[in-house]
Amino acid sequence: MVIPSTVEYSGKTFRVTSIGANAFYMNMAITSVPIPEGVTDVGYSAFFLCNQLAKISLPDSLEYVDTYAFNTFIATEFDKVPASLVWIGNESFSKAQITALDLPDSVEYIGEKAFMGSTVETASIPESVTEFGAHIFYNCPNLSYVELPSNLKEIPEGMFWSCTSLKRISLPNGLEKIGNAAFYGSGLERITIPESVKEIDAWAFAWLTNMKTIDIPDNVETIGFSAYIYCQGVETVNIGSGVTTIGKDGFRTWNLTLGEEPVMNVKTEATAAALRRSGYGQEILLNGVPYTGYNGLSFNDGTFSYMP
Repeated sequence: MVIPSTVEYSGKTFRVTSIGANAFYMNMAITSVPIPEGVTDVGYSAFFLCNQLAKISLPDSLEYVDTYAFNTFIATEFDKVPASLVWIGNESFSKAQITALDLPDSVEYIGEKAFMGSTVETASIPESVTEFGAHIFYNCPNLSYVELPSNLKEIPEGMFWSCTSLKRISLPNGLEKIGNAAFYGSGLERITIPESVKEIDAWAFAWLTNMKTIDIPDNVETIGFSAYIYCQGVETVNIGSGVTTIGKDGFRTWNLTLGEEPVMNVKTEATAAALRRSGYGQEILLNGVPYTGYNGLSFNDGTFSYMP
C-alpha cells in the first residue's frame, strides 16, 4: 500500500500532512506502508488491528503519534525513529520490532505502554521528555540497557515490568522516587539507589529472582507495601538509617530457593520497629545485635490488622 504525498481536490493539489483517526482501522489487506515525507501526525487508532501489517516506514517529518496509532497486535517492523518526533501516544508502538530505540531530543511525551511487548534491546531517553505514562516498557523481554535522562525525578509506574533481560541499570543522581512496580519481575541482579531517593513505592522490586544483596541508602524514608515481596535468593539486606515507614509485607518471603531468610541489617531502632510493624517476623540485626525491642502486639496500620 502506498499513501500519496499529495492529493487532488476541486482542481487543486494538497500536500498530505496527516493520517486521520481510524484511517485504516482493521484493514486486513495492508502488509506494508511507507508513510510519505511531509506527514506530521498519525491519528488515533490509524492502523489499529491491521494484523497483516508487517512493516511501516516513518518519515523524518513525523511529530505526533496518537494513542493506538500503530498497535497492530502483531510484530511490526519500523525502519527508524523520526528525528522530529515529539509525542508518543499510549500503546502506539505496542509489539514494535525496534532493536535500538534512540529517541531524539524533540520527544516530550511518552504514553502508557508505548513500547509494550516490543523487541527493543537498548533504549535512550532524552532530557526533553517531561511526561511519562505507566508501563512504558511493559513485558519487553529483550531490553538489556536503558539510558535514563539525567533530570528524571521518578521512575514511572511499571516502567520495566517483566523486562527479564534488564540485569543492570544506572539511576540518575537527583532521582527522588522509584514508582509503583517499576522493576516488578525484571532481571535486575544489582542496583545502586542514589542518595537523592526518598521513596520506594509499593511492589517496586517485587518478584526479582537474581538479586543477592539489597542496599537501601540512608536518605530513603519510605518503603511501600510489598516493595520487595517474593524476591528469591536474597542473602543480605542493608536498610539505611532514614527509613521510618515500611508498608505491609515490604520484605515478605525472600530466600525461597535456600529455604531461609536473609541477613537483615538495620541502623536504627525506628527502622527495626518499622520492619516489625510491616509484618516481618524473622531476625533483625540492629547494628549487628539481634533486635528485641518491639513488644509484639498486634496493630492496625489504617488498612490491615495483623500480628507480626
